[in-house]
Amino acid sequence: MKIKSECKVENMAAELTGDRDIVRRMDECRKATEFVWSLTQMRIANGLNQRQMAEKMGVSKSKLSRIEACADADLNFGDIQKYVAALGMDMSIMFDSADIPAAKRIRQHVLAVHSLLERLCDISRQVGATDDISRKIKEFYGEVLLNFVLGVDESHSKLPVGEPLQFTVPSMQESCVTA
Repeated sequence: MKIKSECKVENMAAELTGDRDIVRRMDECRKATEFVWSLTQMRIANGLNQRQMAEKMGVSKSKLSRIEACADADLNFGDIQKYVAALGMDMSIMFDSADIPAAKRIRQHVLAVHSLLERLCDISRQVGATDDISRKIKEFYGEVLLNFVLGVDESHSKLPVGEPLQFTVPSMQESCVTA
């Protein structure tokens, strides 16, 4: 029985078992554990094994093993906080809904990016204006701005109205136009 010629684990399992439904069930399982998988990948990327991570979290290795083996819906918020803190990372949560107008949702994301860029400003001020880190932060700001403008321009070009994109940058007091 031939399912597909692709070399996906799901397809190989379907061929071996003769169960076509296994592809769907494996896909559901993968979707149900995406967040847990991301956490585990971050631990691995930080070079930590389960024993080391459990110590940093202040939990037993078996508790960590259960966390990394559960479905996303079964995660405990406190465990997520401990996990992220043990990795030396911050966590932010953004609530989103399809009922919220797209413009408002985009504003929320822009404000979140602005907050992160402000953190870079703080780092730059701490290390001083002549430091190599400050120079790299300024270069990064240019990259962020360029990528943002290019992304907006690309999305704008897909709109049915053919007017050029116009905007004013308040700090520059000049009108800018992209074709």
